[in-house]
Amino acid sequence: MFGNSIYVSDIEDDIILNKDSDIYFTSFHIAEEFNDSFKDKAIRLLEALKRNNKKVIADLSPRGLKFLGYDSLEKLVKDYCIDYIRFDFGFSEEEIIEASNYCGIVVNASTIEPSFVKKLKGDVIAIHNYYPRKETGLDWGYFRERNKELKALGIKTGAFIAGDEKKRGPLFEGLPTLEEHRLLKPYVQYCQLRDEVDLILTGDSGLSEYQQKLITESVKNDAIMLPVYINKEYEYLYGKLFTNRPDAPFWLVRVKESREYASAGEKIPAKSYALPRNRGTITIDNEKYLRYSGEIQIMKENFEADERVNVIGHINEGYESILECISRGKKFIFTK
Repeated sequence: MFGNSIYVSDIEDDIILNKDSDIYFTSFHIAEEFNDSFKDKAIRLLEALKRNNKKVIADLSPRGLKFLGYDSLEKLVKDYCIDYIRFDFGFSEEEIIEASNYCGIVVNASTIEPSFVKKLKGDVIAIHNYYPRKETGLDWGYFRERNKELKALGIKTGAFIAGDEKKRGPLFEGLPTLEEHRLLKPYVQYCQLRDEVDLILTGDSGLSEYQQKLITESVKNDAIMLPVYINKEYEYLYGKLFTNRPDAPFWLVRVKESREYASAGEKIPAKSYALPRNRGTITIDNEKYLRYSGEIQIMKENFEADERVNVIGHINEGYESILECISRGKKFIFTK
């Protein structure tokens, strides 16, 4: 699953929600947002989410509950159809266990004790924090270790990616779970997480239109959208669903479907662009490779030029690390 974030500080005259996102994360505990207009904006936000049938994960503290004008957490949840509550500091274990009787619970995947999770009823998701300050995000080792422990208990996991357009204050340096993701394109972050967790959320509320489109299309097609440039005569490859062969070596992607071209006897003429096959280049074997003529590959490492292989394109700059996400058997689509 993939979802967006929206915060009270984002609320102006209109509340614009992404029609392609079914789930939203929001927060009602950030002290900097508590002012005279907080309650009105927060209620308008909850009403808009409810009206548009969005699933809602609300980050909440006892102080935030009071600012919203509620003494009863259960009444707030039922009034606005809040699906999950992520409890911030101030709530007791007993209050969280009680809340699990009437709403889903989000726990901190990085710090939660498994023994406590077992006490919760209903739907539970363990979502890692996001980290506004540089150099404090999680490393891959600890992230994967915790996910493995939680999944062994049958608990779904989630994580945040940093935005690229409207970054959240007060630091405006991105809100990723993993430190390595802080400066990467949002779609690249998404690709690296799609097989790691059950739910991916934007930490920042702003994604550029193109990054949002890539993620939406990847979810829709259940495949990795691979932004590439392809020579004009091979543009027919855009938009087709391909598969990395299950026996492909780790140093390249072998397009399973392209062997159909080769077995059909298609002869690809040798071209003058038998060039060095650097990481990220897209190639097609020509007639000099005999029965392999027509096989399409993507280089994960650097290889020298081969007169039997035509270089026909390359992955766009900034997306090269997606190659590691196209493991054996994975589906992908070339996109402009």
